[in-house]
Amino acid sequence: MDLSLLDLHPHLDPHIRLRFVDLFDSNSRDTSVDDLKSVLSDELSPVRIIICGGDGTINWVINELIKHEVNLGKCLFGVIPIGTGNDFCRSIGWPV
Repeated sequence: MDLSLLDLHPHLDPHIRLRFVDLFDSNSRDTSVDDLKSVLSDELSPVRIIICGGDGTINWVINELIKHEVNLGKCLFGVIPIGTGNDFCRSIGWPV
């Protein structure tokens, strides 16, 4: 789903875009990763990626991006820890 943040907050910069991607959906995964690579090649500033899940999801998303040769140096990652154990977040001192 591709949504302009202006739809949510009309006073924001119109160039800010928000994209929700379900990488677990194998039908849209390749297209979504290709879209991300395209955005990364066009953007000068890093793209923010929020991963919702636990340790396995974080590991899986990063590995999928590496497998598809996404430039991780242009990505900033955030995590919403909604996994079972959330050991990754606990180990780096993030509240869960």
